[in-house]
Amino acid sequence: MKRFLKVLTGLICLFTMPAYPLYAETEPDIAYKTIIDSDEGTTLRLLNGAEVETTSEYYGGAGYKKHAILYTRHGQWKILIEGKTPLDCTVNKMPVYGVPCVVEELTITEIKGQGDRPLLVMADGSIYEPKNVYPLTRSVWARSPRGLLMNGYELINLGRERERIEVTKVR
Repeated sequence: MKRFLKVLTGLICLFTMPAYPLYAETEPDIAYKTIIDSDEGTTLRLLNGAEVETTSEYYGGAGYKKHAILYTRHGQWKILIEGKTPLDCTVNKMPVYGVPCVVEELTITEIKGQGDRPLLVMADGSIYEPKNVYPLTRSVWARSPRGLLMNGYELINLGRERERIEVTKVR
């Protein structure tokens, strides 16, 4: 009976594991989309219940009800606020609401092709194709080639413009 329970427990753990490879040394980076509820100095209260303290030297105020993305990058928390570049932060209270999504920070090294089928070549060798070319503003991505890939299909520019495009991984 004990052996049966051990096997059953092992199967339950196997099928309820997070969706990242078994060989991963660390957990994947995650992100929460949210809205700034209030800001007091460098302390931000987010609509999803989180409370963060920005640790960057320049902050300049977030603004009320601005969209934000709270995410990790190799274990370091960052917050991307509408109209600002990412700021380092410390999470004092974890989000209570919302579902975390897997996020990856990528850098575009080249935009290949013209017209309706450009390809985005990343520094890691991966290639993505925008689903809708209209919002792809080449000048925005040339000025700030870094982006957050959320759930494998939504690429958000990390510059002040924060352009969002849906992409499909080609390679």
